[in-house]
Amino acid sequence: MKHDRYPFHITSLFTHTDINKERGLVDKKVLDKVLSGLSDKNIRFQNLKKLLNDVGFSVRIKGDHHIFYKEGIEEIINLQPLRDGKAKAYQVKQVRAIILKYKFHGEV
Repeated sequence: MKHDRYPFHITSLFTHTDINKERGLVDKKVLDKVLSGLSDKNIRFQNLKKLLNDVGFSVRIKGDHHIFYKEGIEEIINLQPLRDGKAKAYQVKQVRAIILKYKFHGEV
């Protein structure tokens, strides 16, 4: 479908996650960094959020709390950024545990 105002075609509606999963755009560098456990204090909050989105989590935001959830996953992940823009180390550990438990690292 083409609209007069827009010079592009709208073929279908995808969520950010659908597009990334379809194209395989999980940031392998960030995933490796999270899985290694060697730099939990140095993971950027934005990168951790993107990683969760890329493996299929949805998010709802309440203030600075980013609450991630996914159908079929019993845990929810509640992330808050530090003032320097990094993720909290214990939250990186929680994300790593869920990625390993549900084998999301095998999807990359």
